[in-house]
Amino acid sequence: MVGGHGDAAERAAGKLGDAFFPKIFPNSELWARLPVLITTMRVAAVEAARDPDKIEITSGEARSADGLQRVRDLGVSLMVIRARSRDLQELRDELMRFGDEVIAKT
Repeated sequence: MVGGHGDAAERAAGKLGDAFFPKIFPNSELWARLPVLITTMRVAAVEAARDPDKIEITSGEARSADGLQRVRDLGVSLMVIRARSRDLQELRDELMRFGDEVIAKT
């Protein structure tokens, strides 16, 4: 797995990686930058005579069914979800909400 968000990381993922985890913090830049990073990785794979569809892509922070569908449409197959709570009961509630609002709808 190659991680990062610079040109070198995207190109290395495309040329050499079995997986790519673009490091983007969940903020307003996510939806503008993620497609560009993935496209750069895919172009590098094609240039290296590799099938870009065989490179597994991981992303994070899609906290809605619509957000999850957006990243799936970009080719993301694995999600990392950062827990917001440190309290055990709040964490349980947060994960249950995620299950109900995102997982169950996808």
